[in-house]
Amino acid sequence: GQGGKGCRCSQPFWTIQTCSGRPGDANYSCTTREFSCQDGLDGATGNSGRNGREGRLGQLTLIQIDRPLTADQPSATVPLSELKERGYILSKNTWETRTGAMSLFAPGSLIDDQYRILVDRSERSFILIWNAPQEFNRFTNQRFTLTLDDQKEMRVTVPSELWIEGTTQKRNNVTEFVVYNAVFERDVTQLEAKGITGNGTDLRLFLEDKASQSNLIGTKFKVRYRVTRWQAEDLQTSPRTDFVTRYEGDMPANLIRQEGNQFILDIGQLPLPVESLRSGTGIEIELLATRSFAGYSKEQKLVIRDTIKGANIPRR
Repeated sequence: GQGGKGCRCSQPFWTIQTCSGRPGDANYSCTTREFSCQDGLDGATGNSGRNGREGRLGQLTLIQIDRPLTADQPSATVPLSELKERGYILSKNTWETRTGAMSLFAPGSLIDDQYRILVDRSERSFILIWNAPQEFNRFTNQRFTLTLDDQKEMRVTVPSELWIEGTTQKRNNVTEFVVYNAVFERDVTQLEAKGITGNGTDLRLFLEDKASQSNLIGTKFKVRYRVTRWQAEDLQTSPRTDFVTRYEGDMPANLIRQEGNQFILDIGQLPLPVESLRSGTGIEIELLATRSFAGYSKEQKLVIRDTIKGANIPRR
């Protein structure tokens, strides 16, 4: 378009007098301010616009079902409470790109010959069946991730902080996930040393499972037994570096007793020198507990420093 005309001044210069006070008074004064005006510039003429491009041909999407097609949902992360109460449905629309759309319309029709066609819509249901002795209320806020794969199979991803013993059953288009036992991962490594008793061959170490899960979790121990000339009170206030290792290896299963959530380790029955088990000996027992359940496994390390007490008992 044409540029606009600039504004024109009615007069290029003018003055305005401003006075303060009353005429005749000592503080009466006047000032004169000068003003000027310049004509504005004319606007520039605009450039001509570019020619438009031809539009693209319309593309056919063919959906051969007798109901409206809803959007698919091939994956979802869902709370256990919902999976147990109502279950969940995943869906997946499968599309193909084909050619030959022009043959489906009257001669002379303008349409892209390539078109999309819905070849399948898969729907699968998932439901959680809780047959575990653990209270379900402890786990309601946990979430499973469900995925419907290309083979129309339902895949389940359990959160890493939850250990599940269960099985999957398929009935037509319904997947049932049956839970027999459930444990939080944080509860697996709650072993706590409760001290040592005895000496000689009767030296024992006591452990307690503070999470009370040992009826479900398998436990194996590796042990390193070390001695020093320092007493327990010295070991706590000033860690020593002069320990001597007397045994390092697996804790034999026959030297481990489990009574509910308590473990009793017969340390004195290990192949140790007699002097390493005498009363008054400063010791360090380092345990590496491997806790296993339903294919899961995690390790916990415990270090116990103490002094063997009591009257010395001859080694049998």
